[in-house]
Amino acid sequence: MATSQHCSHLRSLIQDCIEKHLYTSAAFFADKLVTLSNYEPGDVYLLAQTFFLGRNFRRALKLLNQSKTVERDARFRYLAARCLFECSEWEECLSMLGDSQVPEEIGAGQQEQSLSSPQTWEGSLSVNAAICLLRGRAHLAMENPFSAKKWLKESVIADPNCYEAFAALVDNHLLTSAEERELVSSLKFPEGSRWVELLYRCKCKKYENEYEVESCLSELEAEPSLAGSSQSELRPAHAATGENASFSSKCSDTAEAACTLATNGDVRTCRAEWHYHRGQYQECYAITSGILERDPYHLDCLPVHLASSVLLGKKNELFIRAHRRALWTAHHRSPALTAVVSHNLNWAEGFPECVWVGAWNGPGAHDKGRWNALLRVRKP
Repeated sequence: MATSQHCSHLRSLIQDCIEKHLYTSAAFFADKLVTLSNYEPGDVYLLAQTFFLGRNFRRALKLLNQSKTVERDARFRYLAARCLFECSEWEECLSMLGDSQVPEEIGAGQQEQSLSSPQTWEGSLSVNAAICLLRGRAHLAMENPFSAKKWLKESVIADPNCYEAFAALVDNHLLTSAEERELVSSLKFPEGSRWVELLYRCKCKKYENEYEVESCLSELEAEPSLAGSSQSELRPAHAATGENASFSSKCSDTAEAACTLATNGDVRTCRAEWHYHRGQYQECYAITSGILERDPYHLDCLPVHLASSVLLGKKNELFIRAHRRALWTAHHRSPALTAVVSHNLNWAEGFPECVWVGAWNGPGAHDKGRWNALLRVRKP
């Protein structure tokens, strides 16, 4: 007869197996735990998690559907929907989440309040945000950008720390430049997350937004002793007016002392894109080369690196990058390389693996959007 102490020991063992990425072992012990605890809901959820992590999506889905709490607990319903999403069953995924097509009913923050979802604590991400994100991703997969935009916005509004939702909006160009800035301004970032807001602003489109981008990058790259400085010390010689003036005031009111992010890859990529936007291709190339030397698989950096390489006529660099990417796994092959090769170097026949896979579907959609946007920013 199993005691609560035995079950507690098994739960600790299962969590340790998960942390060590031993998902088969975790599923083995979780299966016994569920039997010993007489199908305790928390243990059923843990077993379903081990199946999901082991990529046994349909087995996890079957277990969750057999649970009597799948319709009442947001965690169970979300995990079941994730299983359907991984199986490319988009409509069934939306049906599981209870997707609504009526814009007035997209109050997901209110829809999920009645559900017995786990309590939100410091350092956690809202389950409502995760559910809305999954809805948005399913609509993207179904090539329905209008609905995708609505749910992705709802996700990042529900929890500004849901970066995947914000990245999906920006990378797929679902918002205009003004809409992006308006969205970021409306977000209620947690205390101590000033740098997140700054980075979000830097990742927005840079049209008619020059002062704000430079100001955010300067604050992110400031040394710790300068991180708490007023914006007047970081401000260019010209005076800001209108929206820029209000942004400057907001920056100075919330400036925080913190460690610098000047060497972070994402911040450096934003700086490189800013140089590219201003036509400073050599400076852009120097930054992206350093980033890719340190992290050759930094996917956000690759499109702007290729774009600057094209405009600088660095054919050898383009060939090397295309060759390395062609040898990489099929899931991560970049269509941006096809654009570079076929449009500029006429080497497309040498890279049959790098092909366009569609505007919305497939692993190349992200790079394709970034590449096209970069070419629209500045023509040689």
